Amino acid sequence: MLRFGERNPGGEYRPRPSVYAVAFDVRGRVALVSEDDGFYLPGGGIEAGETVLEALVREIREECACESRILDALGESTESSSPFCGSLHSRPTAPRHRARRQG
Repeated sequence: MLRFGERNPGGEYRPRPSVYAVAFDVRGRVALVSEDDGFYLPGGGIEAGETVLEALVREIREECACESRILDALGESTESSSPFCGSLHSRPTAPRHRARRQG
C-alpha cells in the first residue's frame, strides 16, 4: 500500500495544483487534519477559477471548520498523491502559507 506522497512505479501522473497552510490559533497551536494513516496540514486542490489564496481559505474552512486569514507565504514543496478518484496526481509545486484562525 502506498503512503501519502509516494509514487506508484509505472503509474501515470498529471498535474493537480494545490496549496497547504501552517494554520495556528491565538495560542500558537497548529491545526492538523487527522486521517486514518496520519496527520496532515490543512489544504488541497485548487478548483477551477479559484486563486491560490481563495482555495486555501476554502480548504481551511472545510477541514478545520473555521475562518482564517492568510498571513504570508512559507515556500513550496514537491509531492505526489496516492490514487484519487481513479487517477494519480502530481503536485509539482504546492505552495505553503502561514494562516491564523479568525473568530
